[in-house]
Amino acid sequence: MPNLDSLVADAQLELTYTTPTDASRYGRVGVRGLATLTGSEIETEQTADAETPGALVFLALGPRMLTGAMADRVDRLLRRLAKRRAAGVILSAPASRGYPAATRAMADRLGLPLLHTDAPDSTWASVDNDIQHCRIRDAETQLAQLAGLLKRLPAQLTDAAAVQRITDWLAVSLDGQVLVSEPERGVLAASPPSAAADLARAVLRQASEPAVRPVTTGALEHTRLISLAPAAGADTVLAVASRRPFGEPEATLVACAARLLGLVDQAQRENGTAAESARAARLAAFQLLMVGEPVKAQRVLAGLAPGLLDTPAARVFVIDCASVRQRELTAVRCETAVAGRALVIRCPAMDTHVIVVEPVPDPAETVGRASRAMDGVEADLADLVNTLGRHRMGGSGHHPLALVSNAYEEAATWLAFARHTGQSMALSPGHTKVTQLLDPHAARRWAESVLEPIKSLPRAQRDLLEATLPVALAFPHTAAARILDVHRNTVGLRVRQAGELLHLDLAQPLNRVVVGLALDIDSHYPCVDGADFDEPPSLEHLLHAPELLPWAAALLKPILDDRRDLQSTVQVWLEHCTRVEPAARTLGVSEATVRSHLRAVEQLTGLDTASLGGVRDLTLALHVHTGRPLLNLGLPRAV
Repeated sequence: MPNLDSLVADAQLELTYTTPTDASRYGRVGVRGLATLTGSEIETEQTADAETPGALVFLALGPRMLTGAMADRVDRLLRRLAKRRAAGVILSAPASRGYPAATRAMADRLGLPLLHTDAPDSTWASVDNDIQHCRIRDAETQLAQLAGLLKRLPAQLTDAAAVQRITDWLAVSLDGQVLVSEPERGVLAASPPSAAADLARAVLRQASEPAVRPVTTGALEHTRLISLAPAAGADTVLAVASRRPFGEPEATLVACAARLLGLVDQAQRENGTAAESARAARLAAFQLLMVGEPVKAQRVLAGLAPGLLDTPAARVFVIDCASVRQRELTAVRCETAVAGRALVIRCPAMDTHVIVVEPVPDPAETVGRASRAMDGVEADLADLVNTLGRHRMGGSGHHPLALVSNAYEEAATWLAFARHTGQSMALSPGHTKVTQLLDPHAARRWAESVLEPIKSLPRAQRDLLEATLPVALAFPHTAAARILDVHRNTVGLRVRQAGELLHLDLAQPLNRVVVGLALDIDSHYPCVDGADFDEPPSLEHLLHAPELLPWAAALLKPILDDRRDLQSTVQVWLEHCTRVEPAARTLGVSEATVRSHLRAVEQLTGLDTASLGGVRDLTLALHVHTGRPLLNLGLPRAV
């Protein structure tokens, strides 16, 4: 659509502004048509056709002057035209004296531009037709642009790439630069990429000085900033810069694009809020599972995933994404792959890990055993890990739902095994667990005697220690704090309190092995019917169970068959509180040799020497097979 500046620039029309103040403020006023008024029409006030919005009114007064009654009638006309938002008024040349000063002052107050022309009236005969043709051409162009904008409407408003696609199209349509940004989230989309830097100053200036509208951005002379959701108070801003002034078609296009971008941004915000709520609920459920509270975990997920955890057993997979930046993509892909069949959690302790908890049925048939063939969730996750590359996965066997912490520790152990062996994944082959080989009645009685000082505490205090200890013994305090959603000082305080009650230094790995075994038995056999012992059995009594000897021999066989003396290395290492330096001095070898032997043990047995589970199985197997390392068998009430 033509504007006053474009008409003034047409040399044939010989137009000039006669407004008393700066005329540049009127240059972008759009002109929708030209209406001509003769002197007689003004005298008889037959001016209705000229009083339309956007009309440029041409006063063809002939030889008449703007004085006396004619001046008064023109002043009344100007008031009506200003009220109707006319584009401006042109006075023809024969009125050589032009507008009276009072008329010009009044028009300036009304915001109505006044112009005059030296061109003959005949020159203006075809101007209205030219304006209408220009309007039709602009309308067709604008219609095509709006149609193009509608084609960029995403099938789903939550489409992550929608904002960038709309931004790219708008930059091409305006032949300029476009930026969508928000203070907290930063740059959401920029086209071309350099727009982020070029328009940053304009956005920052607008944020600090809202009343000031920037007009220059580097080589681009015209800039517009539009809030995408002013009613909602959102801070997302669309910034557009162009070398050409923004006419009405461009302004309409930018406004429509801003509205569409606002809808997409709002949908993505709401979707993000919902996703964060769902993520928090899944994390809360996982934390409850980790402390043996499956019923509470089921309640947390009741609205999000009804019935998902209504199974007696579960299996855990831990995926290492290699980098923090990759984790979010991996988590989303996992959620898509196992939708409705498993719980996906972004690990609160390890920022490169994704945890998947798969509910499984029939714990009596599957506890401690993994499926022989990959299917379901396992197969889908295996495909995903292989597709993504540089990812590794460890998987546990099947465990009761109340023992998800054991399954998680087992999965983490197999993840470490995969890392050591260079495999993309390592899944539990179903090693028999020590607790499965113990006499349930004797094991339960021994565990009760070990844990009696904790069991005798008031319920609230006891529950806190029992929820904290299994996780705190298996992981460093910082990681345990993230899993339990408490401060690491709280974890340390509870561990020290438990150690004082048990008269044990729980910083010592062998003491952690004994207490961890008691906690594991307490979880596996919460209630066992049968005759009580007059005196609680000793740990030595438990470890003399005939089933343990072949278990220990099978576990240690790869170590004993190796040409290196791996057994001695592990025993001395355990006896020196899993510290490499003193173990190397005792053995008379280098620290590098000790570390090499430990890596070999991990590869041969599939046990993680950095985890409580791996250390415990090695310790118990070696003690059963050789009597070393010595364990604290003189626990209070456990002799």
